[in-house]
Amino acid sequence: MAARQKPSNGACPCSQGIDRRDFLKVTAVAGLLAGCNPLLETPAPTKAPTATPKPTLAPGETAIPDLAGKMALYVLPRRTYAEGCHEASVSVLKACGINIALAGSEKKAVPGFAGGSTALTPDVLLSEIQLANYDAVIFECGVPLDSYNKDYQALAKETVAQNKVLAAVCNMPAVLAAAGVLKGKKATSNINDQYVLEQFDAIIAEASAVRDGKIVTASFEGSGQFGWLIAEALAE
Repeated sequence: MAARQKPSNGACPCSQGIDRRDFLKVTAVAGLLAGCNPLLETPAPTKAPTATPKPTLAPGETAIPDLAGKMALYVLPRRTYAEGCHEASVSVLKACGINIALAGSEKKAVPGFAGGSTALTPDVLLSEIQLANYDAVIFECGVPLDSYNKDYQALAKETVAQNKVLAAVCNMPAVLAAAGVLKGKKATSNINDQYVLEQFDAIIAEASAVRDGKIVTASFEGSGQFGWLIAEALAE
């Protein structure tokens, strides 16, 4: 049996260059897509988490926008979250004065992939979300991938219906695609999940992060642009 591969500390296993497209296609049963490659394991923590660095301005930005009073809701995965994907956008949104809330399927702490970062505990259950209270909904990268989770799809659809900002990073743009909200939209994701976006008629953008109207998608971490594109959409 081949040796099991482990992600580097702090990184999402989806970002490790492992092509699981054929794996997912073979194992998809009754419309359910698999999550990250089950051969991947969460490594034991190797060092204490470091402080989130102050975000730098995006190209073309001359000042950090003042978005005090805006509220962004992060939808956490059910098992583990990707610290890098989370910090890449949260640090920017907080710098802009945006308030952050966390949602989850259960009121239990969700640890990071690397095991050494602070676990995130949902403030609200998915079933309790009052969408009118939020200006943006962001689907957080993590395991398992819930592309065909009906609750996630319904939230994505309702966010678009209420003309709010909708975002997803790494493997989670597949949720948006499966919900039908990326049809004809420019979008991107982790390379291993782009075939899902194509399956649902999204237009794959050659960029680490892309915004099409009020929908923002990004590959792993979005090269620092993910949070700025969300802030830009909220500023309009």
